[in-house]
Amino acid sequence: MASNADIRRLVLNDERLSTLILTFDHTLNIPQLQYALSLNGTVKEIVVYTDETFLPRFPMTEIRGLFEVLGGIPSLQRICFNSRSGFDGVISVQALIHVLGRASRLASFAVSDLKLEGTEQDWSQFAEQLQRSVYLKSFCIIECELSAPSAAAAAEGGAPAALMPPRGGVNGIGGSKTPLDPMVMVLSILPCMEKVYLHSTRTGGLGEISSQAVGALLLSASLKVLKIRDFDLGADTIKAMARMLQVNPVLKDLKVGTMVDFQMASAVAFATMLEHNSGLECLEVGLSKMISDECAATLAKSLKVNKGLKSFALIAEDSGGNGMMMTQKVSKPCKDAFVDMLRSNYVIENFVLFQRFPVKPEFKLFVTLNKLGRGRLLQAQETNLEQWIQALATVNDDLDALFYYMSINPDLCKLALQRMNAKTNALRPKKRQKIAAGLPAITNAAIANAAAIANLGVAAPAAGAPGAVTGPSGSGVYMW
Repeated sequence: MASNADIRRLVLNDERLSTLILTFDHTLNIPQLQYALSLNGTVKEIVVYTDETFLPRFPMTEIRGLFEVLGGIPSLQRICFNSRSGFDGVISVQALIHVLGRASRLASFAVSDLKLEGTEQDWSQFAEQLQRSVYLKSFCIIECELSAPSAAAAAEGGAPAALMPPRGGVNGIGGSKTPLDPMVMVLSILPCMEKVYLHSTRTGGLGEISSQAVGALLLSASLKVLKIRDFDLGADTIKAMARMLQVNPVLKDLKVGTMVDFQMASAVAFATMLEHNSGLECLEVGLSKMISDECAATLAKSLKVNKGLKSFALIAEDSGGNGMMMTQKVSKPCKDAFVDMLRSNYVIENFVLFQRFPVKPEFKLFVTLNKLGRGRLLQAQETNLEQWIQALATVNDDLDALFYYMSINPDLCKLALQRMNAKTNALRPKKRQKIAAGLPAITNAAIANAAAIANLGVAAPAAGAPGAVTGPSGSGVYMW
């Protein structure tokens, strides 16, 4: 619950109170908080923490009034509902509907780590209310599960027992296996929507999602980030996604799973998409089982020509809600196919093949070089020596990277030897210089200068005269 100080600041419309953090449990004083919220016009963000004691404690009429006032704050832009730490938080879908019904300028809506109590009919009403959120940019349901409302809550909400939908469907909420489809369809047409997260604590926790709903979402004209996790996605859904992504120039970040039937047809569909889509920058695909070597080769071939992806990951995920992760080892042909791809792909800076840590050395070399600008150097029409030296300087502590650059440009080896020799000569003591006997004037002049400097007053003898300095054979003279 809000502190007394926060209540006073709410009533006084303190402009410094832009973010309000609330705790909803069985001790909440709803009338007091509702009154303070009704007077406020400055709060822009509300974060609510709740637990399993809140809903059973209060009648639905009081809860409805509280959530309507929450959404009715005219300055409200962001709202987030979370579970209290150490508790199993629960929130009613009907309560969320009341918030959306009053929040006219909401830009961000998030629900995290909660059980969402409601029937399939409740989710249809939620979708209808969501259509009015024309300013909404971010929509997140994270680590949540669908849950059937208790009989008491359903009856208090006005649904006679005889009219209540039969139990079944997803987690006993009744109806079909795709209760979120209407909501997903609405998200696809909201004009400002940029980010959508939908994932549960386990596969199937949010039910299923149809290929039509996923396809509609991928046709959104504004969506940039999409993360759909913990759904069992079959071959039809995979192909529908691939088709829509071919013509989607807006989406930048896609994380999707779990693909339960990723066979050759699905691999070909995704490969075709990767060859045509240059806007996607991050792609993460969760698979329920190891792909075949043929599928790996098909995907690797398409990634060779893709110029947009900076991050690509194939992830092992749980399927069926049994909590077991895939443990098969990556085959050598599969790994070799992707290593060959990375050798010629200068864009990918993050690559995962079923194992995030430790990063395989073959993958680490190329993605590190890509981060350091390998593509700019190797794809440039003309390069100068200084650019290659700078490239070597960025990897001077990585022998594999140094060898890679020198194997591409062998002239760097000659340059290294030249500079090494020059440095060695600079450090070596000067050797005696032999002056030819045919240049006596130079020799005698040097002697004269040395004598003059030493104030010896010795005149330089003429060549061949007594006192002239010659070598042992009379052919020349050696000086340091």
